[in-house]
Amino acid sequence: MPESAKDAEDKRKDIAVEIKEAKLTQDYVGKALAELPGVRPLTQTTISNLENLELSHKNVIKLRPILLTWLEMEEARANAAQEDPDAPSVLPAGARRR
Repeated sequence: MPESAKDAEDKRKDIAVEIKEAKLTQDYVGKALAELPGVRPLTQTTISNLENLELSHKNVIKLRPILLTWLEMEEARANAAQEDPDAPSVLPAGARRR
């Protein structure tokens, strides 16, 4: 069953909000996504367009599973860092928060 335009817009907003709340640079997000198997690096422009809800529905559908996988991995790393203060940082060396 095809999803409605409202459902697609809600999903787009949810992903954009999660990325913004993570407060990571667009460059970091693009490079981190490229570390996932089979994923090419995303440009800062693509991440910016996602955050500003300017990506097409087709692109959002294509990127959604990748972004959700990456967000789950980042949350797991952040949780591990909270439980073990000596664990490596969520941010790789040289990465900056906004």
